[in-house]
Amino acid sequence: MGKNIPKVTIGRKPAPPETAVRALEKRQEARQASPAGELASSQAGELPARRSATKADPYVRKDGTATRGTTVYLPIDLADRLRRFAFGRDRKQSDVVAAALEQYLEGEV
Repeated sequence: MGKNIPKVTIGRKPAPPETAVRALEKRQEARQASPAGELASSQAGELPARRSATKADPYVRKDGTATRGTTVYLPIDLADRLRRFAFGRDRKQSDVVAAALEQYLEGEV
């Protein structure tokens, strides 16, 4: 009963404080280097507004289409049907979802 049980850490270890501070400084420098950051920093010496957690610049596909990632949670059976449907037609799941969503929103609006 007197045995010491080792502490187990799951996931990433927290960064040392100096690393976290340097990372924050880098983000602030990057924001100030952007055109929006220059504008915001010139106004009363404030930091620019915080960007959303997603990437600010959209991903551009080879065909030139700008896209933005999102996470959608589907019931397991629906996710399996989507995967099989897309695979059977040699399409990306995201293309199938985008086409279905377009049709749905056109009908709803």
